Amino acid sequence: MVSVHGHVLHPHLPHLRTGRRRRSGSAGTSSWSVDALRVVTLGLTVVFGLVAITFVVGEAMTAPGGWAGLGLSASWLLPSAILAVLAWRHPDAEAPVLAAATGALVVLAAWAVVPAGGWEAAESTYGPVRAVATVAATCVLGLYGWRRPRLAGELLMLVAVTPVVGLVLGSMLSALLGVGGVTWQLPTSMAVVSLPAAALGGLHLLIGSATGHAEEGEPAS
Repeated sequence: MVSVHGHVLHPHLPHLRTGRRRRSGSAGTSSWSVDALRVVTLGLTVVFGLVAITFVVGEAMTAPGGWAGLGLSASWLLPSAILAVLAWRHPDAEAPVLAAATGALVVLAAWAVVPAGGWEAAESTYGPVRAVATVAATCVLGLYGWRRPRLAGELLMLVAVTPVVGLVLGSMLSALLGVGGVTWQLPTSMAVVSLPAAALGGLHLLIGSATGHAEEGEPAS
């Protein structure tokens, strides 16, 4: 520290200012990286949704086909589209709805494990209902992650482990009801559709941890 004509000079101030500029540049780079990750995650969600919807609707239009296939497709596409729009436009108001829907998916998975639940016959008639519900939940929550990445990531991870959780809960429920014959095996369709949910959930959790508690609807500038 040097005094000249009554003024105190700090020789290290330029270094402090340089440090501030460096930290600012580092924060800008980090913000750009998070924004890029958000765009990539949204793109993966859209790609998964388009591929999965095309496949499921194609299968429905093949068997049973006709108006029945169209009705089955509309029965889950329309509610999913409505939830997606509401989640995009009103993320805070939609949070409890999406949490309840995810919880219902867990209950459905547990109920389907119970041999006397009738789900084996239902899925033989209407197709893989649980897998389609998982696809719909993954698409909606993936879009919701643009607005609220942390909550979306947590719900997506719950969707991903739903087959296993449902198997455990369903086995416990079967034991309480005195119903035997539980098959300790996950359906292949459920295992396949759970992987994208886990991947997207992990990405959203990563984004949520990077953005902190300030989860707004637009990427940081």
